[in-house]
Amino acid sequence: MSKILQITQAKPNPAGKDKAGNIPKPEQLLAEWVNIKNIGTEAVPFSTISLSHTLFDQNCRNTNRTEVYWTGGSDSLQPNKVIRIQTGNFKDKHLINPSDDIGNDWNSFANKDNFVLNNRCGDTITVAWT
Repeated sequence: MSKILQITQAKPNPAGKDKAGNIPKPEQLLAEWVNIKNIGTEAVPFSTISLSHTLFDQNCRNTNRTEVYWTGGSDSLQPNKVIRIQTGNFKDKHLINPSDDIGNDWNSFANKDNFVLNNRCGDTITVAWT
C-alpha cells in the first residue's frame, strides 16, 4: 500500500492573462490551475494535502520562501484520480471554461482574487501530503 501524489499538469498562464481595471477576471483565475494525481495504491485524504509555490522579490530573485496557497478539505483522492486546484473562487465555478474542466475527476478552489503562479520569474509548484 502506498500514498503517492504527483503534479501531472499545470496551466500557469491562461490565455489572455489580463486584468480588467487592475482586477483579474474571475474566469481567468479559474483558468490558472494545477492537476494532482494519486499514483499510489491507497486513498489520500484531501485534508492532508497542500499545494505551495515559490516566492520571488520584485527583481525575480528567489526569496527561499514558499507560500501554501491551497489545502484540501473533506473527502479523499482515490488511486488513479485527479484533482484540479483552480486559483479562482468557488463562487465563480459556473464561469469555468469547458476546456478547463477536462482531464480531472475533482475540482477544488484556492479562492484567490489574484493570480498565484509567477509567470515573469518562473515558479516551482510543490504538493505535500501526510
